[in-house]
Amino acid sequence: MTALRTAFLFASATLLAGCGSTPESSPDPEIEAAFAQKNRDAAADLARRRRFEQVLNNTDRMLERYMLALLSSGSTRATSDAATFEKQLTKTVDEYYALFMRAAIDKKVPRNRAISLAVLGMSGRREALDPMLNGLEDDNPEIVTSSVFGIALLKDGRTPPSYLHRVIDRTILADEVRNSAAWALVQVQMASVDSKACESVWTAVLGGPIEKPLPGVAVSALRGVGLSGNAAHNETALRYLAHPKPKVREAAAIAVGRLGVAGSHAQLFPLISPAEGNPNVRLAARKALKALAGGTDRGYDLREWQRLFERG
Repeated sequence: MTALRTAFLFASATLLAGCGSTPESSPDPEIEAAFAQKNRDAAADLARRRRFEQVLNNTDRMLERYMLALLSSGSTRATSDAATFEKQLTKTVDEYYALFMRAAIDKKVPRNRAISLAVLGMSGRREALDPMLNGLEDDNPEIVTSSVFGIALLKDGRTPPSYLHRVIDRTILADEVRNSAAWALVQVQMASVDSKACESVWTAVLGGPIEKPLPGVAVSALRGVGLSGNAAHNETALRYLAHPKPKVREAAAIAVGRLGVAGSHAQLFPLISPAEGNPNVRLAARKALKALAGGTDRGYDLREWQRLFERG
């Protein structure tokens, strides 16, 4: 009886299963094709992301070599190397622009973000400026440094100078970062149609005792006021002729020559005399005197310069 009951139940279950089922439908070709394409796209995206990791590593090394070439500017080899690296970096950022932009705002991976913020300066695209401005406000010094470098490379005249001014004033940052921010602001000023906002920063930086700003910041600030051509900055430039650092005195002399304000020659005289021990400062003072004299040159002969300006 038990065996018969088991057989009956099994037969009933099989019959019910057969009655309740429907014939197996054939797969939809369009759905299968879409699914296959989705898998291919995902695989391609994964491969591209893995390639991008290698691209980031290569870009990091290339940026370092490019910066070293810029710092060694003056030699033919360094100039040639810088041009080569710039071409390669520009090509890289063009090809991977979207991924660099994504990495530039991803705070989870600071290293990738820093590399991206720097190289985006080679893109020449206005929208790349926004993540850099955000990077200037970051608590991570590496992010700030890369953002400063990117802004200097981008040379977008619409960059708000106040952002770089805040970096210059952030004493918690390394001197090199603050010096670089001032250098970047000069690059922005040269690309700007109206330099008034930049000049306001320079006025604030150079105000007060001449020893107050970092020497590197003072050099850039003096270059900025000289490039402005605004005679209102002449008295400031003249004050820095007495700075204890030769590089700052040199920058001040160049600024005075560019501003071209009559009567400034007398304060340049001490810088061409033998008492000035730095040859670069003496050369800058000589060129400034030549500019003030309308192109006439008297070399390093102080008496001849005095006679020239006395004759008017």
